[in-house]
Amino acid sequence: MTHYKTEVLRVVVVEALRRARSRGVTYRELAEATGVDETLLARYVSGRVMPGARQAERIWKGLLDILGPARLLAESLEKGRLDVEAALGDPLFVVMSQLYFLDRIKARVDRILVPEAAGIGLATALGIALGVHVVVARRTKEYTWAEYVEAGFEDPASGRSMIFYARKDLLSGAEWILIVDDIVQTGRTLHAMEKIVESVGGRVAAIAAVIVVGSEWKRFVRSRVIPILEIAR
Repeated sequence: MTHYKTEVLRVVVVEALRRARSRGVTYRELAEATGVDETLLARYVSGRVMPGARQAERIWKGLLDILGPARLLAESLEKGRLDVEAALGDPLFVVMSQLYFLDRIKARVDRILVPEAAGIGLATALGIALGVHVVVARRTKEYTWAEYVEAGFEDPASGRSMIFYARKDLLSGAEWILIVDDIVQTGRTLHAMEKIVESVGGRVAAIAAVIVVGSEWKRFVRSRVIPILEIAR
C-alpha cells in the first residue's frame, strides 16, 4: 500500500463510519462487519483517535458491503432511479471509488484520459493518487493554438456525429493510458477514447468505469474494463 493510499484510507474509513451511523447502522452491526470492537469504533467516529494503517484496511474491507461504492449505487437502483451524477458529486463516494480502483488497477499508468462527462472528478482523484496528468476529451476544441487528436462515432438514436477532441501535447509521450468513464452502455464513447490513445502511440492500461450496463459495449471495446457496478440490461 502506498503512503498516499494509507493516509487517505485512514481518513476515509472514519468518514464512512460517520456516514454509516447517520444512516442508522448500529455500532454492533459495524463491529460485526469489520471485526473491530464497538468501543473503539465509537472513538474513531468521535475523532478521539485515528485508526492505524492495518486497522483502516480492516475497516475498509468490512464496510464495502454496507457503504462501499457498489452498495451505494445498488441502493440508488433499488429506489428506481440510478443517479450517477449525484453519486459522483458526493466527495466521499468519489474518494471511496478512487480507493476501489487503486486496489484493482495493477498496470502502469502514465496518463489518464476521460471523456467530458460526470467522470472528470473521479479521474482527477485517480490522477492525484497515481501522480499523473489528467486529459479531458472534450466535445469542442477549446484553444485555437493547440493541436488536437480526435475520434468519434455516429449516434444511432439521433443520427448526429459525436466527436471528441483531446490535446495531443498532453497525451504525447504516454505509453500506458488509463481511461475513466461514468456509464458504459453502447461502448461507442470508450471506443472513441481507445482510438485517441492509439493515435498518439499509446496503449490502454485499463478502463475504470463506475457502471457497466448490459453487454452491447463488448462489440466495440477491446480493453479491460474494471467496473464498480454491473447491471444486466
